[in-house]
Amino acid sequence: MNINKRDVLIRRIETGDFAAIECIEEDSNFDDSMIVEELNPMFNEHSDLVEYIGWVAEYNGDIQGYLIAFKIRSIPYLTAVARCNVKLDAQRNGIGSLLMKKVEPKKAGLKTTIECDDEQYGALNFLGSLGYIVTQATEPEYDIDGEKECAGYFVLSKEKRQVLELKNRLEMYPYHGE
Repeated sequence: MNINKRDVLIRRIETGDFAAIECIEEDSNFDDSMIVEELNPMFNEHSDLVEYIGWVAEYNGDIQGYLIAFKIRSIPYLTAVARCNVKLDAQRNGIGSLLMKKVEPKKAGLKTTIECDDEQYGALNFLGSLGYIVTQATEPEYDIDGEKECAGYFVLSKEKRQVLELKNRLEMYPYHGE
């Protein structure tokens, strides 16, 4: 499907979007697909610990993708992306980039993280193209017979840092010459 990203509407997730999100999840073949019963408390119940935020990408009235993230209230500078998913036939049209832009750190000191399975090469390339870097890696776990029990994963982060003036940068690397 060819989609002009200028025609894509990015808006907050509403309760009526849950069924469409569940359908996108089913088509993605995730091991841990989200279902309506999980989405409802995320977006309709208050928590003192976590605040869930989410957006959908809508094109011609149909939801093409979504992003679900959360903030831990005691760590206000950090946003963690729980899921960013675009329909297979709508990928490579800039929809994922539009969604990820909603959680991009905008002020110095803010940080966004996302976990990615170590074998999701397309997702790793996509996140790298957005400026995310690997900040943590966990190796896969195998049983006695050599069968994979638990996949490895990467944690990728994007952080907005304070711009350093030339004077401050030079102080970071002192010159020890004559």
